[in-house]
Amino acid sequence: MDSKRLKAQIIVIEQVLLFGMGVAIFLICIMAFNIHNSYFSTIAANDQLNELSAVISSNIVKLSQLEENTDSFITMDIPEKIANREYTIKLDSSGLEITLHGLEELSKSCSIFSLEQSDLIFKSGEVYSKSKMLMIYKKGNEIIII
Repeated sequence: MDSKRLKAQIIVIEQVLLFGMGVAIFLICIMAFNIHNSYFSTIAANDQLNELSAVISSNIVKLSQLEENTDSFITMDIPEKIANREYTIKLDSSGLEITLHGLEELSKSCSIFSLEQSDLIFKSGEVYSKSKMLMIYKKGNEIIII
């Protein structure tokens, strides 16, 4: 009689251990997926930041090539979000900076090609992605984003 009872307990323990192993495998799979998802999301966000900064920089260079006494502007549509997060575009004397907001802030800073040595003055300007529009304005030898 004792051996039948022991066999029944072993079967129950066996099933509990099997269930525990299944839960452990499931949790490892979820964790691996989340790590890969986070990694590829960061790469995609960096690529989008690079693309946006290149487009904005090229438009600033285009405006800078106009005559010095010219007043002109370029209006650009910008995405409301990059990698599902809002961002800020800032231009000052050190160059262009785009910062993604969220739990983990990502930032892309770049100088505007060869314009650091020109006589152009970059006025401080900041644009939030919620506006969905960016205006690069040139007045004389000053460039500002609004």
